This record gives sequence, structure tokens and C-alpha cells, in this order.
Amino acid sequence: MKKRAIQKISLFLSLLLLMGAVASCNNTQGGDGTETDAISEITDATTGDAGGEETSVKETESSTGGETETDTEGETEERVVSLLEGEHALLIENAERLKNNVTAYYSDGNRTAFTVENKGMVFEYPLSASASRLATVKNKNGGVYVENTMDVYVEMENGKTYYASKSTDSATANFFRYGYYYYDIHMYDQSFTNNIVTTKETEVKFARFNYFNQTTKPSVKDGVMSLEITSSKDPYISASKIGLPASDYNAISVTMKSQSSSSLMVYLAVGSKQSANDEQRVSIPVTSDGEFHTYILPIDGIPDYTGNINVVRLDFSGSEGEQIEISEIKLIKMENDGAPALRLDRNLHTFSDKVNQVLHLVAEEDVTGIKELGMVTKVASDTVSGLIVKDKNGEHTTLDGVDWNSAEYIAFDIKNVGIFGYILLADESGGTLKVILEGENYIIKQVSTPKNGTIKKQIEVAKGDQILKDFKTESTKLYNSENDYYFGQRIYTDLTHNFDRFREEAYCERNPLSDKNFVIDDSVHPATYDGYDPLRGIYCFTSLNKQGFSGAFYNTPNQHNGVSFKITGDDRDRNIYVLAYAYTTGLECSAVLDENDMMLPIPVEVAKNFSHEFEVPMYSWGDLAYSEAYIPVALRSGESKKLSILHLYQNWGQYPLKQLSSIQYYSPYYHLSTGCTETNCIATHFVHGKDLWTLPDHRAMSAPLWAGDPQHTSGGNHYFLQYTDAEGNKWASENILNIIDSAGPTYADVDMTYLSDDGKIKVTYSHAEMPQTDENRTYYEISYEVLEDVNFKDFSRDFSFYSADGFGPYEMIGYLDENN
Repeated sequence: MKKRAIQKISLFLSLLLLMGAVASCNNTQGGDGTETDAISEITDATTGDAGGEETSVKETESSTGGETETDTEGETEERVVSLLEGEHALLIENAERLKNNVTAYYSDGNRTAFTVENKGMVFEYPLSASASRLATVKNKNGGVYVENTMDVYVEMENGKTYYASKSTDSATANFFRYGYYYYDIHMYDQSFTNNIVTTKETEVKFARFNYFNQTTKPSVKDGVMSLEITSSKDPYISASKIGLPASDYNAISVTMKSQSSSSLMVYLAVGSKQSANDEQRVSIPVTSDGEFHTYILPIDGIPDYTGNINVVRLDFSGSEGEQIEISEIKLIKMENDGAPALRLDRNLHTFSDKVNQVLHLVAEEDVTGIKELGMVTKVASDTVSGLIVKDKNGEHTTLDGVDWNSAEYIAFDIKNVGIFGYILLADESGGTLKVILEGENYIIKQVSTPKNGTIKKQIEVAKGDQILKDFKTESTKLYNSENDYYFGQRIYTDLTHNFDRFREEAYCERNPLSDKNFVIDDSVHPATYDGYDPLRGIYCFTSLNKQGFSGAFYNTPNQHNGVSFKITGDDRDRNIYVLAYAYTTGLECSAVLDENDMMLPIPVEVAKNFSHEFEVPMYSWGDLAYSEAYIPVALRSGESKKLSILHLYQNWGQYPLKQLSSIQYYSPYYHLSTGCTETNCIATHFVHGKDLWTLPDHRAMSAPLWAGDPQHTSGGNHYFLQYTDAEGNKWASENILNIIDSAGPTYADVDMTYLSDDGKIKVTYSHAEMPQTDENRTYYEISYEVLEDVNFKDFSRDFSFYSADGFGPYEMIGYLDENN
């Protein structure tokens, strides 16, 4: 495949599925960092503000017709004439400006690091256990604010300090919520360590691996076990009759090399389990560079870790034909110098125009004797041209005389980059700040101490239909476990070298609108106002109506619950985010109405969770079912807005709606449906690791309908770009960008862009779901950009545009030729 500048190839697929008859398949980055306001008569005098809430909502005395002005600092000021007029022009254009400005993706094909971007910030974070978990924050032009920092620590009363950056565990990246404006991003599974010592180890003999699936029979030569993956569908090897006491070991060590696998998953059978199972599994990213690497996976945290270790199974994520070599497998006992049994979930609440970071600590056993815990950030002093810090006595431009117990924020002007700072939140969840100049760095220390120096073991949650009595079943609060510990801050960046915008954002963050600024109209939609959630930076409402799939499908297809409310601004202009929440199963879609019950063209982000799947129980306590709808609201000083946010399930008008929402799952997941009937699920970052299903569910109307639940049986799994080049290298791809063009209620359309792991082919999948309810409703347009030449020995054999396999055989596939 040769490039001509950039070669583009487009395919158009209609995905229709007739079970057993006819079958076929089935933010965003913020531009260049320059913020272009489309808000009615709004001037934004900064560029690339990731931390600001776009509160510079000030009328322009004279419109400049979109002309660009340059100030003395070299930043651009964009003044854009509104395209709309009327009472809601500001509201509509603000939502349009903010949508699709968050994205998050693995930084490389081996998934060793993760990147989060919004309109003006790039947050880079290593995941691999072989790298220190330290963050780098940049602007959209590549300028570095801070580098290799933000370490989280726990200091004990005995004087010992333990760091998340030294964790032997690789971090796992996931999104629980994602859509138009907001990504709820988690990087979890890190422990706190200092000095690791291996006190016991026992080799798992290669001869015990007596069962293999989708691989060749393993062979051993010169002490190395070799095998070839014969199919990408669940390749693994398994060893039985291990018979070693679980109490003697807390980790497994695997030394291996691979060419294309991105992860290693270890399934165990321990205690009462006699065969490998989903509950007793751990995974780790691997480096596929053809060299040997040693991976250590803690196993003592899995359920029922008692009795004997009976089975060890190694699952690989590689593609067909990959050679795997393993030089050593050991069960080991690691001692961690008395480290506390705590796990870290670094949670970035990333909006189009701001980021709140929440540091979530979970105890695997009761931890006492904590003196303090916190986060340390280093800012290179030679990059700083100025700073401000505010305490109860006012603002300071040096560190001298600051009362750190009352400090509210700190910000630095980074030379040639912009403003970087931290804002403590409106409640006590941020603890305290202290900043010192030490050597060549400013050291920012954010400190928080749990009550009585204790974090208790996470409460066990009953599975099935029973949720603990003390679990708040009707709450917008994201952080529910009373035993877990949380502290956070607002991370602020912009491209200017002026602190005025930062001051404004700090005021709005620390002085949210009060309860008196919100009035519920519950005459139609019973609801409550739950206040401002400082950790996330969202104003929260709860709909008291409960509706689910079955009821909406069979009994009340046209019932639209939700919340109706009036917001009145204070003495300054604000852009805020509003959440309409319901403790109910599986919200499909949402719409916004004005004071006259007329629909407004404001895209609504919808997120949901199905309870009792317990995908990430340690970090999502209780696995609460939820239905959430998010919108941004631009509010001028003293202005009032009356709005309704409707929760939609089955019909919009007389017809089943079409929708796209996100679902909390093992990996980032879009859910699409016709009314309550699921049509497609898209796992943008694949399911259970690399190279597995992109479309794990494609459900046809002709497939069997489940009893008691209006869902059709899935037709199988679907795969996108994979290829083997002329040198024999096998390449898959990674999702790097998603643009939602419509999330409903009558049409669903999302563009998903992927980059091949060799960086040579970029492909965009445009997934559209048409309003009709027949089989011919899901369409893909697939566009390829060949960025560099790629050579093949046999293109027809070695390049896969698309493939599918079913839970039953596909008898036929239908497609259109170039003449339609």
C-alpha cells in the first residue's frame, strides 16, 4: 500500500443481520489549543484554557466580525459573532462550543501510558509497572507546565513513607462515563510501596501446562517454553494440580516475550474453585518488542484467596501467528516493608474546559496509624516567571508570610507555556496546601489526613439483588463508600501569562451558586436539588421517578420523567454543568426543554450503569445502577433560566428513539439502541484487553427477544483493522478520538478514529443508526488515511478491513458494489 501524500480509502457498509439467513457486520482534542467562542456576543481574551470554566462571558461593545487580534504577550484573542439570536442563543451556542472537546487514549500500542486531553490541557500518565507513575501536564501546543510529578504518598506515624509511584502494580485505565462534554476517567490498581523484598518463590513447572486453547502445543527448548497463537479468539495455556498453599504466596511472576500482545491475563482457581474463573483473575499490560520482560501480578486480592492454588492459566491478547516465549513462571511472596494495604484510584473528572482530580484510596484491610497522605507536585523554578497564592489575609506574589492552613489556591506563570495552578475545592475535601522552594523546584504539597488516622477495609457488598442497607440508593453522590477516602483539587491551565482568568475561576470554584439560586418545579417531574458536588464540579438534581427498560417498553413508552428547575445567576457570569440523575436502570437518552416546553437544540450527554455486574467492585463500591444526563449552562450575571431535562426510554413522539450513551464496564463502552432494545455496543478500546471485539454486541430485530427484558440475542463479535506487514509484524490499532454527531433522540451518529500501532494508518469509523426500526438500520463509513508506506507479501491475506464471527454461523453476507 503506497501513499500519495495521504492516500484515502473509503468503504461504506450497511450492517444488517437476519439470524441464520443474511448477515453482515454488526474530546475530543480541542483543536490547536485556541479557544474560539461561539457564544452570543462573548469575548474570550485567552486561548487554550483547560482549567477555566469559560466564565469570561462579557458582552463585546462592538462586534469584530470574527477578526483575530494579537496582544502584547503573543496570545490570540478570538471574537466571534453569534450566529443565533434570541433568549437561548447563549445557551445553545455555548453547548455547541463545548461539545466533543475531551478525548483519552493509550499513548502507544503496548498500552504502557495513557493520555487525557480537553480544550487546553494534555495530561500524560504511565501505566506500566516498569515506569514510575508520575504525571506530565502540557498545553495543546506541547509546552510543558510540570513534568514527571504529582506523586501520591502515605506517611505513617512510625515515620515511614510509601509512594504510589513505586508501586509494582501496573495501573488500569478506564472511563466510567463519557460523551459530549465529560469523561469520568480512572487510572486504578496502584498500591503504595517503598522497599520490596521477595521472601519466597516456587517455580511453576512448564510440564504442568497440559491444556492449551487456540495455541500450538507448548514446546520447551533450552529452558524456554514456546508456543504460537493459532486464533485471536481466547488463546491460553493452563496448568492444573498446582497444590500450593495460597497463604505462602501473594503474587505470580511471569518472564516472557511477545511481538503483538498488549496484555497478559492470569486466571486462577484458588480455595473453593477447581477451575479457572472470571472472579479469580488479574491482568497486566505487556511490552511487545520481542524482548524478555518480567511481569509481577499481585494475586492475594482476588476473591476466596484461601486454601490451595489449584490452577494457573495464562491468557494472551495477541493475534493469530504470534510467537510467545516464556522463560520462567514463579509464585512468589513479596514483603513490602510494612506498607499499608491501600490502593489508589487516580480519577480525572475531565470536562471540555476544566479538570477536577480526585485521589481515591481504598483499604484492602483496616489501615491505622496514618499521619498524613497527600500529593507532591514539583514545578521547576527556572521555568517560573511569577506566582500568586491566596490565604485568609489576601493574595501574595511570593511565598513569604503565607498562612498555609488557610491557603485557597496557588498558580505559577510558566515561561513560554502559560498559567498552571491548583484550586482547593469548596468543601474540606482538598485538605491543605503548602509550597516551598527547595533547590531547583517549587514543591507543592497537598495534605489530607483521615479521621483518627484510619481508613477501614472496604465493606463487602452482597451480589445479586440485595444491596447493603446503609448504601444510599438515591443519591447523586459519586463517592458512596463511607470507608473509602477521597481528596481532590481543580487543576487549572491556560495559555496566557496573566492571572486574571485564574482568579475568576478560583472564585467560581470556591464559591459555587447557593441552594437559593435553584428552584425545583416538581408539579410535573418530582425531583430534588442535591447541591453542588465539589469533587466533580457539578450541580446535581435527582429525579424521583423510577423507570426501567421493561416498564417503558411494554407499558409506558411515551412517559418522559426528569427534572424541571429554575436557575438564577449571582453577581458574575458563569458556565456551569448540570446533572439530572435518577436511581434507575439504564437511561437511554435525554432532551432539554425551555420554559415553554419547547425542545432546545442542546446535545445531552447520557451515562448509565447496570447494577450487579461488579466490573470494578473495589473502585465502584456497591455497583449502583444509575441514569445520568449532563448539560452545560451558560449563565449571565443575574440571569434566570427555566429548563427541563427529560429522561427518555422508549419513544420520542410516536416512534422508538435512537440513542447513544455510555455504560460503566470493564472498558469504555458506548451503548446504542432503538427505544429500549439494544442495537449495538461499541467497546472503543476493546473488551478485556487489546485486539478483542470492537463491536461485542450487534442485535438484530429478527433475533430472539429475551423473556422479561426487551433485548434481542446478539449476533456475534465484530473486528476492525488488523494487518501483517511484509516483515511479518502484526499490527492492530488504538482509539485516539471520538466525535459524537448525534446521540439521539431520532438518530445516532459517532465518528471513531483509530491509529495503527505502527503509526502508519489512521482510520475513522462513522457509525450511524437510522431512524427506521427494520433490519437495514446500522451503517458504517470507513475512511483510511495511509500516513506512511506499508508493504505486504499478500495483501488479500494479510490485511483485514473488517471481520466478524457469530455465536452461530453466518450463512450469507450482503453488500453493495460501487454501482450501489
